[in-house]
Amino acid sequence: MKRSNIHIWTTIALLAIPVCMVWLNGYKAIDALLWSKPAHAPVMLAQDNTELNPSLEFGIYDPYHSWRDSATTWNYEQFYLHWVNFDPAAIQREIKRVLQRETKAILVVEPWSKYQTPLFNDIIAGRYDVEIDKINQVLQGFKDTLYICWGHEMDQDLTTRYDWSSRDSAGYKAAYRYVHSRLKENPVKWIWAPVGKDNCNDYWPGNEYVDMVGLPIYSLPDFDYAYYGRIRSFKEAFGEKYTLVKGHDKPVFLVEFGVSGSDDFEAYWVREAFDAFNTFPLLKSVVFFNSKDIEGAWGTAYETPDWSINQELIAALIDNYRHSD
Repeated sequence: MKRSNIHIWTTIALLAIPVCMVWLNGYKAIDALLWSKPAHAPVMLAQDNTELNPSLEFGIYDPYHSWRDSATTWNYEQFYLHWVNFDPAAIQREIKRVLQRETKAILVVEPWSKYQTPLFNDIIAGRYDVEIDKINQVLQGFKDTLYICWGHEMDQDLTTRYDWSSRDSAGYKAAYRYVHSRLKENPVKWIWAPVGKDNCNDYWPGNEYVDMVGLPIYSLPDFDYAYYGRIRSFKEAFGEKYTLVKGHDKPVFLVEFGVSGSDDFEAYWVREAFDAFNTFPLLKSVVFFNSKDIEGAWGTAYETPDWSINQELIAALIDNYRHSD
């Protein structure tokens, strides 16, 4: 065999190796081939910043306070409130702490049930007025510096996870309006936050009850690969949800943003997201979910995702975004 032929066949064999790896191992091979680098490699920012919108705001859910001493200035800090069991004074102290840092607070109220009877019927019948009045105590005096999100992800259709997540869209809307009416003396901002499934607009309570639309966005590679056969980009995954809600013409908050996977995959996916933010004109804020998820939230087929964020990466990307020309 001529040397030139040997060279050709050797080249083909070398090219075939990564192809076989991808065919056998899917995204894991791609991750290893394309994004293999030290875990703490220098942060690489987008090269072309001319299209970025520095008015986009950023927030965080940080239950373990790992970012409290960070130099990053947040526009929002998010809290979750179990409305059957909470101390109004303690929640007010947390909100005041946030406001002292010139940061606004987002209070996600989870309407857990304390009875064995239908939740929405009980709310409308006044059986949770005590809980609603306690929330009123929390809200007093904050006005437009506080945002409230009641009964998020109501379109889950997974009643084993949330008591308020069901196919009863009419009951949800009636309960939402009832709660809103009892809290309206406090002029806080209201966020309506579905998962963003195809039927999410069935739960729309009405234009006068909503100031912002909230959406969650997560990337779990194993789930995407099993469910879609590929890893979806931020632009694709968020774009599907955004298309469903943009007709309401309300500002859109990403109320939960998380990525779970290798450090390299997280860095790639988050950078791609930052590059895509400005393609969604209604998007006004991104809130990072800096915590592990609830145990078993993604079922038994997947390990519980840890959405904790790479502080160096996110801080650099936010700073770059805010100071873009």
